[in-house]
Amino acid sequence: MKNAAITSRKNPLVQRARAARDGREKELVFVEGVRLCEEALRAGLAFEFALHAASVEENGRGARLVEELRRVCPRVLAVSESVIESVSDTKTSQGVVALVRRPKTGEDVIGLGGGSPLVVIMHRANNPSNAGAMLRVAEAAGATAVIATKGSTDLFS
Repeated sequence: MKNAAITSRKNPLVQRARAARDGREKELVFVEGVRLCEEALRAGLAFEFALHAASVEENGRGARLVEELRRVCPRVLAVSESVIESVSDTKTSQGVVALVRRPKTGEDVIGLGGGSPLVVIMHRANNPSNAGAMLRVAEAAGATAVIATKGSTDLFS
């Protein structure tokens, strides 16, 4: 039997998801949308839990995502459309959010790829859109690490 969808915005997991979205859960990263959840799965990130609206399972890609989340995530819970909208950080929710453990960072991970590391340093990049563009360019260039100096935006926001 399928569990009923969470309909209360006061549910502790719903509140925790909003706290992570707002940056109040320092060990967790808020991941929203089908594509970003797929990327988090491919990256092997450790999922805490995922919330999804029933509408996500109505198309093939969304249904496959929820199925994969159920394989690797300890808690995958259905929520009402109004609950997912209250958690969403976007104007139009894609109907799925997840909380993942913040990936390990620090100088000890810079050389994990072997060879000479390519490191990008973001100095006071305080605009999240600009930081996102720099991260995409760094990845395309094969960077093994990105370092953000004090005063930079949270790269996991």
